[in-house]
Order: sequence, then structure tokens, then C-alpha cells
Amino acid sequence: MENGILGGLLGGLLVGAMPGIQRKGSHVSVGVRQHRPRFVLYLGWGIFLFFLIPFPIFLDIMYGFDIGMHIFVFIVGCPLGLVAIINYYMLYIRFDEHSVTWRNSLGRTYTAPYTSIDRLTYLDNNRNGWIRIIFRDQGKRKRLSFDPGQFDGTVIFGHILYKVRTGEWASSVQQLSESGFLEGRESFEALREIRFVRNLQASAPYTA
Repeated sequence: MENGILGGLLGGLLVGAMPGIQRKGSHVSVGVRQHRPRFVLYLGWGIFLFFLIPFPIFLDIMYGFDIGMHIFVFIVGCPLGLVAIINYYMLYIRFDEHSVTWRNSLGRTYTAPYTSIDRLTYLDNNRNGWIRIIFRDQGKRKRLSFDPGQFDGTVIFGHILYKVRTGEWASSVQQLSESGFLEGRESFEALREIRFVRNLQASAPYTA
């Protein structure tokens, strides 16, 4: 029972920090550079500082001072925190009026118009799911993958669903809004039901 209570509290904190889950219909993230939830940054700093200060002190108390052990702990432990910190600052997605720009964890930045979206796949992972979108822009294949619980994909979900339902691409975010396609959770749920869409650049996209 205690584990269930702790799990519920932790889940509540995580959900509260996730813009994709938290977002309401009155707010749409257009032109906003979205990073991972802040708890990723805090977790990274927590791990880094833990292996930098408290853990070495604990080892000194238990086993005595050993410079070799301090170096080993620093080399093995601190990078775990640095990975999370760097990932937080490096990775971002920005959904604009007519295109999406994103930077992956390797520091590579991509931009693609919504009209170049070729397919969408929803992968179930027993949490928020995982969205994978393939673009074919000027002969280049680009892939954007993200957790819809961590990133507010309302705009891109609206564009894709509008294309699926009408056979055409929306000309603006205002058109999506007036047509009722900017209800983030509803659009996401509709795409999750479809699960897979391909040939979005064709007049009649294939859904399965």
C-alpha cells in the first residue's frame, strides 16, 4: 500500500511537470522552444552533486580516505548526471506556424514544413506513448521522435489530423483553431486511435 501511495505521489509530480499532459485547450505552444521537463535537469544536478560531495564523504567515513576511490567515483558517477544536464539543454522542439524545428541530443538541428510530413506512427510504451514522424523535405528524409507527455505537440497533431480528415493541409494555426483541430488532448487521442498514417503528402493518406 505504501508503495502505491509513493508511486501515486511521484506520478503526480511527473505529470504536473509534463507540458504535453498538462496543457489545456486555452494555451497552444506556438514558437516556443520546448525542452524536456525540468525534473530531468534537477535529477541530473542531483546525481552530479551526490557523486561529487556526499558519496565521497560517506566512503571516507566508512573506509578511510582513498584518493584513487575519489577519482573512480568522480569518473564513473558524475558523468551520469552530466548526461541528463546536457540532454536537457541540448534537446528541444519548437512548433512554429508552418514548420517545426528540433535539435537532437547530438546537437544537430533540423527544420521541416508540416506539408513535408510523410507518415506518423504511434508506439505504445505503457506510459504516454511515443510519437515518430517522418518528413520528406527537398529529397531528404528527416525523423522527429518525442514523448507526447513531455512535449506539447498540439500544433503538429492538429496539422496531421486536419490532413487526414480533409485531405488538405491547413494554411495556418488560426484555421486549425477555427476548425476545432487545436484541442491538444482530443487530437492526440484521435491519432492514437489511428496509430499509423502514411502517404500524408498524397491527397488521400493511408491510415491503419
